[in-house]
Formats: sequence, structure tokens, C-alpha cells
Amino acid sequence: MVTTCTSQNDSTLVRWLGTLLLLLLTSSTAWAGSGFFKNFVVLNNGRGNLYYDTELQNTGNPDFQGANLGSFDRNSGQLLLNGAEANTFENNGDDVQATRMYYRLYRQGGAPGGFQSIELEFRGRQSNGDEKWDVLTANLDLLARTNGNGTYVLEVYFEGSGVNGGNGYNVYDSRSSQNYRATFAVTGATPVSTTWTGAVSAEWFNNSNWTNGVPTADTDALIPVGPVNFPTILSGVAVVRNLTVAGTDPTSRAVLRLEGGELRVFGNFANPASGYEQGGGVFVLARSGDQQLDGDVFFDMRVEGGGVKTLTNQASIIGTLTFTNGILQTAVNNPSVFNLTLLGATASIVGETETSFVLGVVQVRRTVGLAVAQDFGNIGFELTTFGQAAGQTLVVRLTGLTYSGAGTSRSVQRQFNLVPDNNTNLNATLVFRYLDRELNAIPENDLVLFQSANSGQSWGLIGKDSQQTTTNTVTKSGVDRLTFLTLGDQNNPLPVTLTDFVATRVGADALLRWATSQELNSAGFEVQVSTDGRTFRSLGTVASPSPTSQLARTYEFVDRETAKFGLRYYRLRQVDLDGKATLFGPQVVSFGSVATAAAYPNPFNSSLRILLQPTRGGQLTARLLDMQGREVFRRTALVEPTAQELPLDALDRLPQGTYLLHLNLPDGQQIREKLVKQ
Repeated sequence: MVTTCTSQNDSTLVRWLGTLLLLLLTSSTAWAGSGFFKNFVVLNNGRGNLYYDTELQNTGNPDFQGANLGSFDRNSGQLLLNGAEANTFENNGDDVQATRMYYRLYRQGGAPGGFQSIELEFRGRQSNGDEKWDVLTANLDLLARTNGNGTYVLEVYFEGSGVNGGNGYNVYDSRSSQNYRATFAVTGATPVSTTWTGAVSAEWFNNSNWTNGVPTADTDALIPVGPVNFPTILSGVAVVRNLTVAGTDPTSRAVLRLEGGELRVFGNFANPASGYEQGGGVFVLARSGDQQLDGDVFFDMRVEGGGVKTLTNQASIIGTLTFTNGILQTAVNNPSVFNLTLLGATASIVGETETSFVLGVVQVRRTVGLAVAQDFGNIGFELTTFGQAAGQTLVVRLTGLTYSGAGTSRSVQRQFNLVPDNNTNLNATLVFRYLDRELNAIPENDLVLFQSANSGQSWGLIGKDSQQTTTNTVTKSGVDRLTFLTLGDQNNPLPVTLTDFVATRVGADALLRWATSQELNSAGFEVQVSTDGRTFRSLGTVASPSPTSQLARTYEFVDRETAKFGLRYYRLRQVDLDGKATLFGPQVVSFGSVATAAAYPNPFNSSLRILLQPTRGGQLTARLLDMQGREVFRRTALVEPTAQELPLDALDRLPQGTYLLHLNLPDGQQIREKLVKQ
């Protein structure tokens, strides 16, 4: 059986994650054998959870479609979108793997805007195959998401994702694509607002720089495009309710700089053109409840106040992400847009607990030396190699996801994908940390490690050497290669079909090896390759000796194409006699290290230094572009394929602001980095 995931920066990271969730992201839009049969929208108006049903079944509950939810004073009333309940059925070999409810809130008669999703958690399967999913404590404050008095529309629909014979599909409860809508009215005093003018300076705390004085925790603030002076916070504690750094693109945007102190946001943070620049200080999500924030590059960030802080796009942490109270949530339905990256060399997460953590996608890349433990910024996974060093290793953590197997077999709601530069003869010790809330009803003492070579479609049992239930860790030694890891139930294991898939560089070639524990009506395997992790082409095929076997089989294929460099992604397309196909992989092989470069200091004054590691010698071109795309500096230099430092001097003539560094390397690779001139 094929399995996929169920839900609640660096191009390599995005490519892998897109492949990992391929079955969810490339599904067909309908399937006759499964669907929804009873769904509810769950709201709380101060009197506990109220269930509103959709049009699938008359349950006796009020209908959500066309409902008037009431009138609410924004200062004393309450209206929470607490989540949803979904119920699905399956037939003809279908397997519903995930459900979610999409929602959006907008003023009646206004522009609707985009949808956000609530990923529903699996709650159980009935004997007839029906499944229940829900989230009942989302605590999304609808009143806080309005921007004035009037009538608002809450619009929702349900989506389910599943697989059948290796093919992905989606099912919907959307009122024939018209969606479900309910309305409510908002009254009461609206929040005070103020707009930045920069009339006298760049100082945030100067009343003369604002139309209505310096913001307070109850004031909405707008930084518009156009002022000569943009605000800078050097020290002290700045507070604001909803904060908008306006703009449409890098050439037309406002800028807000945090260099020290704290910026405490008690509402939502809108940053559509990435105009937020943080060289120091702490960005604080401070509201006692839910918040929404656009991403950017953050130095230090702190999550406090409780509730769910929803990240709307990509964000990176240079320093420390600290949790004192609250959940920082990313989505997994579009991983190329929603993710959190620990970008700094020492960036880390501090303070995750059972009630305060990152929910969704976290990714980090670190160097793993020999016999030195690496904890990847404290994301819950520790790796020590005693055979060979793993080198640069990408780790992507996913939480809130479940991988499903036959019957009632399920994984915990945490997985790690590991992509090391060297993935052979590691003799590694793995320490996998989990939260009790992620156990998915698996008895804690029955947890064992599983590893997948095909992003969760089938699994091989690794087991465990030891477990500490007080510290929530499972440890396993003697692991020679790393792929995709999760925890499952040793008494109800995840399915195993393809048990191994390894791609290894051998000189100028790549050797692919894979193994199966059993085969049924298999015609063979097509070997595919990609240089970007997205677009694959065929390299060749390997036939199965016979269509059906209950015995273990091993296979090999050698990629002998010439002129390989950089990363190559390999995957298998297993084809049945009836033409049905299942994808496994990808596995990544590096042919010549990808060039690296880092500029410092950032921010800079009169000069820059670029630490380089080119893959080959030749001419390098370094260019600086301003935010209008104009070239303001250029230097060419001859470089060698070794670690070296390239100075960029005489930059004091450049005005303060943000610049893009473009490096064109001798092997054709291009590197981009965002820099700030002080």
C-alpha cells in the first residue's frame, strides 16, 4: 500500500519538500470512490463550541450556509473560529490521507482575498472504513481580523486528499464550487491608527514622525511607501497593534529597521514586499491570542502570549527563535511558500514544550563532522557519525503530519528528512525527540524508528536501541545511511514494499541500488533523473524478473551520462502490468560541490568581504544592485577552486539602504544575497 501524509530556503530545501508532498500537491480534483458525508464548521461566540453543518447531511444542527452569526462588539464580544469536523468514506481501494478546511474573512461587498487552511487531525476509523477528522481548539479570533465596523463574510470549504494505486486525488465539500458563507456584524470603537511620516528623523519614538503619535499596544501603524526617512529602532521597547510595512515589490516598498531593543507586535504583521530589516534586537509576537505574520529574515524572534501565530509565507531566523507561550504555525499544503528556516550558522530554537512549539515545516543545514554530535539548532534530532563524516546535511522537520499504513497503522505526528553530502558508511547514532501530543495514540513504550527511501510511500523498520520516556527520545546506533525518518508502533508497523533505495557517486557516475520485500504484478522500474528536483526525465528501465514475488529482490542501475556537476536527483517509477505507476525517491547525488559564498559584515559600511568556495577556477563577477535593479558596483576577479576571500572596497560612496549582491561563478552558478548598507 502506498502512504502519504495527513495535515493539521535554499532552493534544495523547497525542491525536496515539494517532492515529499507530491501526492498532495499534484492530485486530481475528483474521485468516485471516496468523499465527505458529514462536515461541521465549529465556532465559539462565548458560550462554548457551536457546530454548524454543511449541506451534505441534515444533522439537526444549524446550517452554516446563509447563517447570520450575530452582532459583536469588538471590545467586549467574542467570535472564535475554533476549527472543523470532517467525516469521510472510502470505497474501491481509495485511502483518504488528509483533510482540511479552507477559510477566508472579508468585509461584505469588499475584495475576498486568499484562503487560509486549518489542517484537521485524524481521530479514528470505523469498522466500515469511515474516518473522523477534527480540530476544535484553533482559537482564531475573527473580531481581531476585522478592520472596522460593518458586516463581514466568513467563507469556507472542505478538501480531502487521498491515494488509490499510487495515484493521488482530491475530494471536496464546496457546495458545487460555490463554497459556504455566513455573515456577522462588528460594532464598537475601532482601534486608533497612526501613519509614519518621517517628518523630522528616522526615530520611531519621536511623536513628530507620526500622524497620530507614537504607536501603543492598542494602535494600528502603517509605514507607507514614500517618506525620505524610514523608521529605525536602535534601543528601547517599541509596541504596536497591527503593523503594516507597505509595498508591492522591492522597487516600491517601505522599510522598517530593528537594530536593537524590542519590537512587540500585539496584532498582525503585514510585510508584503519584504521591507522589514533586522540587524539586532528581538521581534516579539506578544498578543495573548492568535496572530498572523508575513515572513522575512528575522534576527531574534520570541513567541509569547499564547494562541496560534500563523506564518503566511517564508521566514528565516539568523539568531534564536524563543518560545515562552504560543504556537508558531506554518502550512504544509504549499511547502515552497510556507516554511521556517534556521538560516544563521548558530541559529536555534529555544523553549519548545508540549504547548509551545513550531507546527509545520522547519528546515536547517549544518555540517556534521566525525564523532561530533550535531543537534541542528535544537530542532529535536541529534546525529553523530562514527564511520564517515556526513558533511553538509540538510534536515527538514515536519510536525502535525501523520503517515498512514494498512488498517490502523499510523506514524507519530513528527518526521525528519535528512539529505547529507555523504550518505555511505556513516555508522551513525540517531536521537529522535518527540512530544507527547504527537504520539497519535501509539503506546509510548512501543515506539520504534522507521525509515523510508521514497518520502513515506513505504517503510523499512530500523528499530531502537534505547528509549527515555522522561525526555521523550528514541535512540538507534549503527545506521549507515540517512533518508526519511519517523516513529511508529512496533506492534502495528507501517507497510514495507520498497525497502531500500540508495544513490551513490562512483567517480563520474552514479550507482543506484534498491530492494523490494515483495512485488505484485510488477513490470519493472523506470529510472528518472532531474537537475532541479522538479522536472524529471528517463534514464533507462530495469525489468522485474517476474511480475510477482514474495521474496526479497535487489536491483542496480548506473548513470553513465557525461558532464555531470552540481546536484542530480534520482527517482524510481515502478510500473505495474496494467500500466499503473508509483514514484519512489528522490535520492540526491552531488557531482562537485555546489559553490558557496557568504558576505560579511552585514550590515556593511565602506567595504565587504566575500568568503568563497568555487567548484572550479576562472573569472568571477560580483555586482551590487539597488532596490530599483540598477547596478551600482561591479568587480571581476580570477578565482581558484579553493576557499578564499574576495574584498569589495570603496563602497562608502553608496547611500544607506538595501542591496542585492549577484555573484556569477566560473562554473555558471549564480549566488544572490541581500545586504544592508549602514
